[in-house]
Amino acid sequence: MRKTLLSAIALFTAISSFAQITITQADFGTAGDSIVIGTDVAPPANLNVGGTGNQTWDFTSLSVSNINTLKFENPANTASGNIFPNSDIATERQQDTIFYDLNGNEFSIDGVTGDPFNLGVNLAVNFTPNVKQVEFPSTLNSSFTVTAYFDTVMSCAALGLGGSCDSVNIKRKVNITSNFDAYGTVETPGGTYTCLRQYLLEQNTDTVWAKFPFIGWQMFLDSASTVHNYRWYANAEQWPVLSAIADAQNGNLTFAEFKVDDNLISYSVNEQNPYCNGDCSGSATVSGLGGVPPYAYQWPASTNGGTNANASNLCAGTYDVTVYDANGDSTIQVVELENPAALSVSASVQGVSMGNDGAIDLNVSGGSGTKTFSWSGPNGFTATTEDLENITNGTYTVIVTDGNGCDTSVSISVELTGINNLENLSFSMYPNPTDGAVTIATKTNINSVRVLDVLGNLVNENSFKNRTKVDLNLTNLNSGLYLIEVTTEDGIHLKKLTIH
Repeated sequence: MRKTLLSAIALFTAISSFAQITITQADFGTAGDSIVIGTDVAPPANLNVGGTGNQTWDFTSLSVSNINTLKFENPANTASGNIFPNSDIATERQQDTIFYDLNGNEFSIDGVTGDPFNLGVNLAVNFTPNVKQVEFPSTLNSSFTVTAYFDTVMSCAALGLGGSCDSVNIKRKVNITSNFDAYGTVETPGGTYTCLRQYLLEQNTDTVWAKFPFIGWQMFLDSASTVHNYRWYANAEQWPVLSAIADAQNGNLTFAEFKVDDNLISYSVNEQNPYCNGDCSGSATVSGLGGVPPYAYQWPASTNGGTNANASNLCAGTYDVTVYDANGDSTIQVVELENPAALSVSASVQGVSMGNDGAIDLNVSGGSGTKTFSWSGPNGFTATTEDLENITNGTYTVIVTDGNGCDTSVSISVELTGINNLENLSFSMYPNPTDGAVTIATKTNINSVRVLDVLGNLVNENSFKNRTKVDLNLTNLNSGLYLIEVTTEDGIHLKKLTIH
């Protein structure tokens, strides 16, 4: 029994030692190498980086938001290589070029050119000392700490601030604590690898100073940030097969990028939602990655995509596109298109009391971009403003068009509410003119009688039941012109009344 137990322990130790790989300079790319990186800017919720020690990681639920080709170059062959004469290798990305010191002892960042901070202007950032990324050799529990700085000055004019300041001084202090804390097998959409995982706690302190005329340097930004970086390294893969940012140590992924390797994966190059709610003007293009090119595509029969990479005239909805590689392997790319919010128009209306004092106030929601308005109304009326004022009674129709050319129309009635209404013969009223006593008679029962002055103000109101004839005493009103509004079982009727 003792011999068997010792043999089992020895076997377990051998297996564990084999899984704990060592990372050296040979595991990084050299000039001329090129790899494709897939980026997921919104990983699935609760996708955790896992624990420490011996682990198995499944990150196959990651998707591709965009791709980036990482090219390894001789620094001398880059546009700004002369700024970093001591660098050994450079990687060119879409927005910047990073210069590294790669030797038998370490892999470190010498500096960056381009727009790494998304300021809209190119910078040359030189770290002092270099920002160490990996020490060689590295295996489980290898660790280090490093503190580095950069300090760069640029003109305010370059940042579009030329009228307010002379120069801007951007400073960063970087503190990095690195520990290779786990090992095992990691599976990503790009492939399956035996890995060593590195946790880098990056703490940045940024200060920005501006130099103003007659005042000198003034600090207007002082901020600190903490970034939890995780990287999975495999032998001979030239770059981390998976890099991620977590929301905390041992937390959930908030950003990830992975090497696209042997596995066939797919992504949406672009997805254009329909321009108008309910129409079918959407489009999408998908592409294969990894596997063995060339790729073939099969869209659902309900679309016009067929076997093309792209499809147009798509309605809002979900489309499963099958992507094949030359080996016959396949994967499904899900394309999801959404309807934009429908154009909706409502209005607040002010009726006409005297002459042309009506108004329409529109409330427009939904649609996209800037809205335009085309009005038509009584007697050849036209307008292009959103709201109308100083208008007469009648029906007004507006066509509202959004920035995508989507439109909707609505007709709005502006009614007479004042004394300028035409005489309605549905009731009789006498005497008119009167000294204040007036009789109203109708063919149907009277519900109410309201008296309005020339400004449309209510000055008298009475309610009735089962009466077709009523007498009003208006002797308390001043002399002038009034509007009598009679509500009967068959509608609302209006007449003018003159009081002496």
